[in-house]
Amino acid sequence: MTTRFQQPSSRRWRAHINSSRPLKLCADICNSLKHLRLTSSRSGQGPAFGKKQFGVALGTAPTTINLKYEVNTTIGSIDAFQLATECIDAWDAFRAANGLK
Repeated sequence: MTTRFQQPSSRRWRAHINSSRPLKLCADICNSLKHLRLTSSRSGQGPAFGKKQFGVALGTAPTTINLKYEVNTTIGSIDAFQLATECIDAWDAFRAANGLK
């Protein structure tokens, strides 16, 4: 048996992006990379890639590599992993609110 569902309109998912700071920041980052510059901003915070930190731990334990990236905005920096996690949470909320699996 096939279950049919109504896909959310583009108006609904655009409104969801515009209501979420993490999604607006990521939209701005993606659009700036796509167009090589940001022509219009959803967030108004000018997000750009910031500091990158790399670490390698050598020794008797297995070798580990650590990476940390930051995204700079006009109101401060945010950890890129945290931003990505918040975006996934925002999309999970959208899917749940719209009956999507």
